[in-house]
Amino acid sequence: MIFRRFFLVFIWAWVCVVPAAAQDNKQPITVNGDTVEFKADGREVVAEGNVDILYQDSRLRCDKVRVFIDEKLVLAEGNVSLQREGGEAMEGEMLIYDFGLGAGTIVEPKVYYQP
Repeated sequence: MIFRRFFLVFIWAWVCVVPAAAQDNKQPITVNGDTVEFKADGREVVAEGNVDILYQDSRLRCDKVRVFIDEKLVLAEGNVSLQREGGEAMEGEMLIYDFGLGAGTIVEPKVYYQP
């Protein structure tokens, strides 16, 4: 009887919890722009002109971007603006940002933060 309960809990966890955790790592990165090119061999997206990127609670806008999809890494240039839900925002001329870690480096920064 104890084994059966453990087995049912294990199956429930596998069916409900594991897919939910996997979804966190597989959230789509939406890239829009005047021109958007997908390079399948390198799993890379290159976009130029009015670039707008959405990922979870973040929105990145810039003139030109390279997105490495598997790494969730972004190299953005020109009029870069990154906003996160909750009021955090930063602007600069260039940004290297890891959406997975939520961290990056910005050149010529202006950072806005609401406590």
